[in-house]
Amino acid sequence: MAINEIENPLLLGTIRLTLTGTHCALVENFKGIIEYNDEMVIIQSRKERLTLRGTGLQIPYYTRDEMKVLGAIETIEVKDCCV
Repeated sequence: MAINEIENPLLLGTIRLTLTGTHCALVENFKGIIEYNDEMVIIQSRKERLTLRGTGLQIPYYTRDEMKVLGAIETIEVKDCCV
């Protein structure tokens, strides 16, 4: 698949996740936070649920458009779901 064939996740209602190493995640296009503690962050979008697990997780900023998750991110799980 060519890069120009990749559909825009923001139009599809899916989460856009940008990782910088294993200690920083930028999450865009979400509806809200389902659960948050220092070992797990669960984020809901229109079509899927994103779970970040690790240690020392924190959300230093959260806006309507994006959030940053910092900490030792160990696993990432994305599940399709109907909302």
